[in-house]
Amino acid sequence: MTLEQQIKQAAIPTLERKWKIYVIHHSHTDLGYTDRQEKIEQYHVDFIRQALRIVNNAHNGVKPEWKGFRWTCETFWAVEQFLKQAVDEEKAAFADAVRRGDIELSGTYLNMTELPDLQLLNKIHSTAQTYAASICYPIDRQMTAHINAHTLACVVNFR
Repeated sequence: MTLEQQIKQAAIPTLERKWKIYVIHHSHTDLGYTDRQEKIEQYHVDFIRQALRIVNNAHNGVKPEWKGFRWTCETFWAVEQFLKQAVDEEKAAFADAVRRGDIELSGTYLNMTELPDLQLLNKIHSTAQTYAASICYPIDRQMTAHINAHTLACVVNFR
């Protein structure tokens, strides 16, 4: 019997309980690994602009079917680049979306290796904290998608 035949004959299990799956919409920041830094920078600025359009269209009722969409800015570096390019109207709309909870800020500046010490971590993460305070939004979380041992250092740092 071929593998395909075995798969067709296999019993499909039924799930006993209902599952609720949470999806984190974000764009992973691999700065310098996948393309030139300036190209990645523009991608991330554009991602934030796209997310801002989506959440604002949902919030304003233009696209009610998008209600509930959330975007997570994995690193503050991407936000910093967006804010450098954004016009005042975009900056205000971004801050409003963050305060509404439609866009999530992470305390992570960039995905670092496991090597930074406490002093460096405090310095790089303070950038996000300073911006968050300026828009009256507390950052009490961060996102790190795949850097080995980085999360342990952050747990120690952010206690």
